[in-house]
Amino acid sequence: MNRSTRRRRNGLLSVRVGYATPEKRESLYPHGPWSCGFTCHILPLTRLATCRFVQLIVVRAFCISVSDLLAARRCRAHVACARQVAMYLTHITCQFSMTEVGRCYGRDRTTAAHACRCVEDRRDDPLFDMSLYALESVIQIWMKRQSIIHNFLNNFN
Repeated sequence: MNRSTRRRRNGLLSVRVGYATPEKRESLYPHGPWSCGFTCHILPLTRLATCRFVQLIVVRAFCISVSDLLAARRCRAHVACARQVAMYLTHITCQFSMTEVGRCYGRDRTTAAHACRCVEDRRDDPLFDMSLYALESVIQIWMKRQSIIHNFLNNFN
């Protein structure tokens, strides 16, 4: 058994979700990319819930499915745009690092950085900027409510 096999069995190596075939990814992560057995890919529950909420908001706003948003391929242009917006909102509004954003969407951190640059460039359009501002507001309100609930539960115990 070589060194990388030992490290993979011990959970020290990770498999990139975005580069696996759909069948392979489904066999590796039957409950989605955030539920894999490797500890380096597992996000804390609050971070995971935040990422999932952003995904659901963007899916509703762009009228696409979650499977399209999380697909390994680029898909159609409006799906790629929605994915870039979701990555941007996760990074800017939720204060996730590029590495965490990439993990949430099954992509590399450089892909997440490119998505943020593309969305930032598109914010010059007033209509796009207003819609992005509305999505940011929804996410900020949700995060504020979550922190209030979290603080209440911590004080209750």
